[in-house]
Amino acid sequence: MYVNLAAQSQTLNGGTFTNTAIAGSTRSWLNAGNAATSNNLYASFNNLSGGVGSYTDYLTITNFGFTIPVPSVITGIQVDIERSDPNTKTSDFRVRIIKNGTIGTTDKSTGVSYPLVDTYRPYGNNSDLWGDTWTEADINASNFGVAIAAQRNATGGNTQGRIDHVQITVFYNLLPLPMKLLNFSLQKNSSSISLSWATAEESNMDHFEIQRSENGRDFISLGSVPNRNQFIQNNYSFDDNHPLKNVSYYRLKMVGATGDISYSRIIPVKFNSTGSAVNLYPVPWHRGTPLNVVNPNNQKLTVQFFNESGQMIGSTTTASEVVPTKSLSVFKGWGSYKIYDENHSLLGTGKLFVVD
Repeated sequence: MYVNLAAQSQTLNGGTFTNTAIAGSTRSWLNAGNAATSNNLYASFNNLSGGVGSYTDYLTITNFGFTIPVPSVITGIQVDIERSDPNTKTSDFRVRIIKNGTIGTTDKSTGVSYPLVDTYRPYGNNSDLWGDTWTEADINASNFGVAIAAQRNATGGNTQGRIDHVQITVFYNLLPLPMKLLNFSLQKNSSSISLSWATAEESNMDHFEIQRSENGRDFISLGSVPNRNQFIQNNYSFDDNHPLKNVSYYRLKMVGATGDISYSRIIPVKFNSTGSAVNLYPVPWHRGTPLNVVNPNNQKLTVQFFNESGQMIGSTTTASEVVPTKSLSVFKGWGSYKIYDENHSLLGTGKLFVVD
């Protein structure tokens, strides 16, 4: 089957809250940022004293931080507004979406009075596009959001309209990448993990990124493999020569030529290291001669040196098989070391005897 065709949604709070003037309005919004979360702190506008139909400026909320993946089809937008008026003298004047920094013309306002106590009301739904067309970039832009204005809807008494929280949910369908992922698996070796996968019907693809995680949520890149873009079955492989001890998680990030992205399933694996594959040599080491490290891939390594009491006496880095020894310039006798990669994963430990 093709990769990742599924209905999805993201729900987020705004990050930027401002008052935007409307011609003829009689009140501005106060403490606009209080609409960021539902916490009984309010964006409000005091009393609308201009009679029934008098209205506020816009409370504009943008910078929601959506990350809709490419390629996707936007299917709906829903705005949820938590509002109230203990005097029930307030209703919507305008509720409009903001696209590319411009307030739209489609108005979702209703004549319903704000309730006595804080209550959420939805505007739009999972199939409502607010009279517009949308791309992933439109939604992900910092100037996407919503504009809200209120009005007096009854005579007598003061309006006490207020908004506690506004959030937006965007509904979308992930489109398939132009390829089929047939399988993805791994094999444990004595000191490495071998990953393999097969695809078919590749076209307009760019590369695979091999990713690893310690917790199944936060992934780092181990390397990449270019796509062959052949319609026949394609077999790929990648070796992790420095796997993490205990449990780790692997997945493929599949990137199309136009930047579209999808992911494989996540495979967990438990790897028990039986020894240190990365070590220093020779031992004993004579000052003034090269101190070497097993580093066939020339990755960036950090080497920490310790005395016999376990106190660190120095640290150095190398991206070759030769280790700088300045931190050992005054040290003699037995010590120890630890070797880490760029992700601070421990690759090896050992003993070192330094002689003049």
